[in-house]
Amino acid sequence: MNNWVPQNRRQPAFQKYLDAAAVDYSRHQLGIASSSDGSNAVTNHEAVCHYLKSCGFRPPETEHLDVVAVVSPQTAMEDIEYRDLVLREVTARFCAEYFSLPAESRKDRWDQIWQEAADNPPIRWRLDRLRHGLSLSHEKLAEIDVRKAGTFTDPFVMSPEQSARSGRVLASRLIGERAAIKAAQRQFRQDCLLCGEVARLQPACGLTLEQRLTWLQAREKHKLPLNTWLTIIALLCVIVGAFGSIYFTIPDRPAGGGNQIPMSAYSPPQAPANSTKKSLSPEATSKLLLEMTPEGRAALLGPEKAREFEAAAQRLQDAKEKLEKAEAKQRESAANRKSTEVAVPWSLMQKLLDEAKQKAASDSENPSSSSSPSPNESGSPSASPPSAMFMKDKDGNLVPVPPEVAEKWQNLLRKNTKAKP
Repeated sequence: MNNWVPQNRRQPAFQKYLDAAAVDYSRHQLGIASSSDGSNAVTNHEAVCHYLKSCGFRPPETEHLDVVAVVSPQTAMEDIEYRDLVLREVTARFCAEYFSLPAESRKDRWDQIWQEAADNPPIRWRLDRLRHGLSLSHEKLAEIDVRKAGTFTDPFVMSPEQSARSGRVLASRLIGERAAIKAAQRQFRQDCLLCGEVARLQPACGLTLEQRLTWLQAREKHKLPLNTWLTIIALLCVIVGAFGSIYFTIPDRPAGGGNQIPMSAYSPPQAPANSTKKSLSPEATSKLLLEMTPEGRAALLGPEKAREFEAAAQRLQDAKEKLEKAEAKQRESAANRKSTEVAVPWSLMQKLLDEAKQKAASDSENPSSSSSPSPNESGSPSASPPSAMFMKDKDGNLVPVPPEVAEKWQNLLRKNTKAKP
């Protein structure tokens, strides 16, 4: 295991390398041709002046830092976004010349980029993947066949996107080719034996060639997996069993070509006695039919039944209207009728009733005195039987008053009228 730890220092040579990378990156972005000596400030200044003149001295805002970086790269590197772009360009260059550098130079360059990308997690993740190849020397790689070593080194130094794309292109050529897949697996095993230390390099996308070949062999395009075949067979068994059960439930024809059993011989299925389904009441059914349109009623009941229902509903409506008219007429006649009914308070009537009972008891004891009427009563013009009188009971209903009580009440009324001035 590689336990090498980077050093916390920045070398002047790496600073010059970083500035040169920034100048080249900005020249490429601005479309300015690169000079033979990228560190010549005069040449860079002239190139920027020509660029400003060509764009009318108004460079776009997105290219402002590129213009500044061509003349003064250290000033442009103070911007965080521009610095991240330059570090990404430096990492791509480092990957391109990774195995061509000596082991010491490779470690030194990796150390400087690691320190510069302290606040850039994506670049540090890529550098952490490159850490595993720092111990491979250039001489050891030269001893191995370039074509065989490239199977492991090329995906290692590529970007994750490029590594995944190259793996998909290689796998797409082997889909459905059993012989080609087996030949590729044999070749891969031989390369692993010859390049043992190089074969331990992991691709940037994390998916090795061995894994891709294993998947291609397990999932060939012209074959279905075993689980799929088992599922298909199980479904076929279920379908055949269902159709077989239907066939055996059909009654057989009688022997000799006789007539078949008529369908009317089969009784329809009866609903269970304890069914929880409840039908609508007659009132709810009639209300539902009245709310329906004539067309819907005819479709549900039939034309004749619908006409009978409409006629019955019309008769019921007419009867209700006549009953309402009769009740209104009765109420009107009762209000207009002039009656001589007198409403007497219940307490007074109770007192008069008690006096009448006492008088009746005394008359029964002395029949002679009760038979001779007083001259005032016999000679008065009001000796005629009194008119009908009623009183209200506790519930507010009118109750007829006995004649003797009515007579006493009329005498009391006459005395009151005479006493008034």
